[in-house]
Amino acid sequence: YIAKKYRLNVTGTDVDPKMVQLAQENIDEELNIRFFETDATNLPFQDNDFSIVLSFGVMHHIPNWLDALKEIKRVLKPKGYLIYFDMLFPKRLAKIGKLFKHKYGITTIDELDSFIEENNFSTVHSSLSKGFFGYHYEAVYQNK
Repeated sequence: YIAKKYRLNVTGTDVDPKMVQLAQENIDEELNIRFFETDATNLPFQDNDFSIVLSFGVMHHIPNWLDALKEIKRVLKPKGYLIYFDMLFPKRLAKIGKLFKHKYGITTIDELDSFIEENNFSTVHSSLSKGFFGYHYEAVYQNK
């Protein structure tokens, strides 16, 4: 939709090769869209490569989500935008969740806020609403 409506170059990534293949099968070849099978904690892109990075509902699937955010920071151009949407957890629930052997990307608002502040992002928009297990959080950050 973004590539078609705004004529932007669009790059998608996923760690699952089946999802990448499915995405590639469903693109309009006239548009500048590309997909890569890659780990979000080790992106195959140059520094300052993207004007906008969208992370939609994926960070809670990444145990080392802070490393993924560091990679986003690395590939995002100065003055670029990070559009973030995901689940956040209350501190008590996060503490319990982090005890499990297979750790998911269990993030609290305080942890995310700390990353944003320490990495010199400014908040353009944010919204937090209550969900079943925690919170639904959406935000737009600008890289300084």
